[in-house]
Amino acid sequence: MNTCKYCGKSCKSLGLHSHERLCKSNPNRKKEDHPSFGRKGKNQYTKAKKLGIEFIPSEKEISGRTRRAILVNKIRWNTPNAKENHSKKIKEAINRNPEKYSISNISGRTKLHEYNGTKVNGTWELLFAKWLDSNNIKWTNKFDGFQYEWNGIRTYFPDFYLVDINKYVEVKGFIRDRDIEKWKVVPNLLIVKYSQILKIKENIFTLDDLMKCMA
Repeated sequence: MNTCKYCGKSCKSLGLHSHERLCKSNPNRKKEDHPSFGRKGKNQYTKAKKLGIEFIPSEKEISGRTRRAILVNKIRWNTPNAKENHSKKIKEAINRNPEKYSISNISGRTKLHEYNGTKVNGTWELLFAKWLDSNNIKWTNKFDGFQYEWNGIRTYFPDFYLVDINKYVEVKGFIRDRDIEKWKVVPNLLIVKYSQILKIKENIFTLDDLMKCMA
């Protein structure tokens, strides 16, 4: 490695001459010394676009970029507090757009279903939403989330909010310790479990049954 005599930057021996010739600290530098000086975004893709053709990278180029991307990610995640900063940004995004998080977040292997202009997560939620409509119970799944503690402050969105009776509903099968911590922060929460889903399928589930589903 050698040092530029104008700015002090370390350069490889082969690149030092070119750097010094175009160095911003060189009082005698000339822009016209290099045909690409000052140009930005000039690469295979932009050249191909200018010619009206498509640039298709070779397998060697793709593998090289993949290796560089892996290296960059390793450096990124090995930076102190990288994961904490990433988590903080995700939480800020959720707080700015809670409705997008609550209706599009997918848990496990459940699938999103379009229903009456909104999205519900999984066949159980879809079945429950249809039961609500058949019983003229006004509901929504677009609302602000609840803050809870689980290895840091997180945001919990129940599956439904029943507008007229001021109750939140979580449609849940398998229960984890984290779920219990979530439910503690919502005092008016109802938990619809597998046994209630079976009753809905058999058309024997009532509003009284629902009100008994306390968390």
